[in-house]
Amino acid sequence: FLYCVAIGLAEVDAAAMSTSPAWPLFVVVTDVLLLCQAPYRMTLGVVVLCTLLLCVLASESVFRFGLLDFEWGSYNQHDRWELYKCENLPCRKDLTTSLSALCAQIAVFLIDFAVTRRFSKSAIDERNRILASIDAANHIATSLSRFD
Repeated sequence: FLYCVAIGLAEVDAAAMSTSPAWPLFVVVTDVLLLCQAPYRMTLGVVVLCTLLLCVLASESVFRFGLLDFEWGSYNQHDRWELYKCENLPCRKDLTTSLSALCAQIAVFLIDFAVTRRFSKSAIDERNRILASIDAANHIATSLSRFD
């Protein structure tokens, strides 16, 4: 849980500085949770947290309600203009750009979740089948050893 909070804070920092996003780390965390058979509620909580974070950051990039309006680092106004071509970081985006980016991010996240969940379930089922066949072979070997 603390790792997810740290990723969320890194995502807010990246959005405030207009740098590369940190949300793909949520994909990695979700994949690890699914493959390690973590409780479903924990995995679902990470999915909901990431989706809400992406929605809040997308709405902030369009409406600029003040979530990311605080000073970061030592950039002065001239440096900001030279680097990002806007006066205040993060630069405001139009609605269609933000919605298309949000839809793409959520689609990638949820498709990865569905594919990994399916892979995880099939791997668990295959493991259970192998364990059952080993158990059956053990019973057969035990039965055959009694007749010797």
